Amino acid sequence: MGGATHGGGSCQISVTYDLKPTVRSTWRVIHSIQGGCPIRNLTETNHGDSATTLLPDIYNFTIPDWLPLGRAVMAWTWYGRLSVPEMFMNCAPIMVLGGRGPDTLLSVDISRDDSVLTGKWDQAPLMFEANNGNGCWTANKGSCVEFPEPGDSLEVNHECAIDREKMFTGTCGPRQRLAELYRPGFGGLHSGLSQRPFLSIFAIMVAALLFASVLTVVLKRKKGVVYRKMSQI
Repeated sequence: MGGATHGGGSCQISVTYDLKPTVRSTWRVIHSIQGGCPIRNLTETNHGDSATTLLPDIYNFTIPDWLPLGRAVMAWTWYGRLSVPEMFMNCAPIMVLGGRGPDTLLSVDISRDDSVLTGKWDQAPLMFEANNGNGCWTANKGSCVEFPEPGDSLEVNHECAIDREKMFTGTCGPRQRLAELYRPGFGGLHSGLSQRPFLSIFAIMVAALLFASVLTVVLKRKKGVVYRKMSQI
């Protein structure tokens, strides 16, 4: 991806226990990188001209001890500093092992009765979302994203300018997740998602009217009805 590093940017590492994630999945942040991601000390917009160029930097992070054990899915999300408003996301299946002492079972279900563990999981920040139709957009005017809730594990690379006035447009925040916007009874659908069903219904109605009009003309022609062009007066 060297030919498309978009001036660096900001990234997050998040985890969900939905093995087949959907738009309604809950992603909890375990590490945030503010600036200098996916490449540090970038002096040009892109690192070379080839999309197959490997990036030189490695990013280390620690799996938190409150992360439930067992099968999960990890996501890497990235917002470029210099690009059109986009949200890049790569996912990978993972297995969380250890982390809670030598006597811990290798695989424990998240639903087990462990109030301390589930409490920490519920308190972890939600993955930041923008540029996916949720009403929050990155302005992409040279400012890296400063995550509203980066979590306890945060790497900050000061090479990237932070300008809060040029960072976002629209409404941004935890409640602007698609999972929240799709939730029944949520009152925040003014962001544009609420208009899509109506647009779909309108398009179906227009298509139905056009089909009916064409069908009427075809049937009348079969019956010998001829349409004549009227001369202009």
